Amino acid sequence: MDKEKLLNVSEIFGDNLRRLRHKQKLSQLELSARSGLSHTFINNIENGKKWISPKTLEALCRELHAYPFEFFLDPELLDSNSKYILIAQQSNLIFELEEVLAKYRIGNQGE
Repeated sequence: MDKEKLLNVSEIFGDNLRRLRHKQKLSQLELSARSGLSHTFINNIENGKKWISPKTLEALCRELHAYPFEFFLDPELLDSNSKYILIAQQSNLIFELEEVLAKYRIGNQGE
């Protein structure tokens, strides 16, 4: 994987947004109408010119029937069946993140 691209999260996100939109056979205008986001904003996200809020990510996930992580994976992790192949390093990272989230949730229950 190209390390420069790895560091360009907005490019990866935009490429995945475009891929997921095409998978649902939606134009930018159709996604705009369904999600309530402007056509220009969707175009700018796909071209790496704008970034999103959590609320925008939720809207995109809902309309594209996708999980949030699908927007952040590098396309090289996709096989021909569009299933995700996670190498051991990534699986370990996900496990560690889940542990951190669990500790955070437990720590915030008393508030």
